[in-house]
Amino acid sequence: MWIAYEAFLCDSWPTYRRFAAVCTASAAIGADLARAALRDLAQTWEVVLSERSPAAVAWDFLTQRAHSSHTESVRRMRRVLELKEIDTLLRRYKLGLSAQRAAAHDGSVSSRVRRAAAPCCAQSDDDCEDIDMTLALSPRSWMVCAGARGEKDGG
Repeated sequence: MWIAYEAFLCDSWPTYRRFAAVCTASAAIGADLARAALRDLAQTWEVVLSERSPAAVAWDFLTQRAHSSHTESVRRMRRVLELKEIDTLLRRYKLGLSAQRAAAHDGSVSSRVRRAAAPCCAQSDDDCEDIDMTLALSPRSWMVCAGARGEKDGG
């Protein structure tokens, strides 16, 4: 059981730390939040392993902590996007994770990650330098945007 936890830490720590740092605009605070979330996760690891999606449960430990410390920029996005959508955008475009890698961290399907990230991709991935541009597009544009870029489900 603890070997699985150690493997999970090796795989997840860099992304968890970077994600929390982006949410808080502080590498130190982000690392502290990620450490605290992973300590909490360790306390319930056996139960987490029995869940249908351990990655989703583990990600929730991190996001519960990170959401309370969002920067003003991220809080503005919360006016028009759901928290899971914001998380997806941050993983894809601030952390630079592929759709598959971003999905692996929260237990979702990579096609959902691409759809949620589509507003940021109206022109190209280069347009995603400023994550706040997502505010300009409505959620209805996500599927259209992903289709216009030729993205397909499943990979």
